[in-house]
Amino acid sequence: MRRNASPANAPDLPADPIVGAVAGLRFHQVVDDRCTPAVCPRNYVLIAPIDNYVGEGFYLVQDPFATPMIYYCSALTKAGVRLGCLNRLYTSHKVSPDAFREIVLGKVAMTCKMQDASFLPWGA
Repeated sequence: MRRNASPANAPDLPADPIVGAVAGLRFHQVVDDRCTPAVCPRNYVLIAPIDNYVGEGFYLVQDPFATPMIYYCSALTKAGVRLGCLNRLYTSHKVSPDAFREIVLGKVAMTCKMQDASFLPWGA
């Protein structure tokens, strides 16, 4: 059976910047530069939807004052999770495990570098 990852076939997904889904994973366009050079604006990431910390790595986190952002997360102790920024212009901070569960949207499974957005059905 062929699966179509078109956003039109995933009506339960939130509005942009999440643009499609495949095999339970979601595409998300990166809009910030918090984790450059590893994950840059206009890159796409494939997100595994989760609701808890599952190990060190990049996570999509709902920023309370903006769109979802990519952070590099690592556990400090049982008392907290560090939300890190690779770009030195931003500061890292830590949140409690309960607070992290409230804001996490997914863990990055793969990054994709944009080459030519004109071929994508949803555009640049």
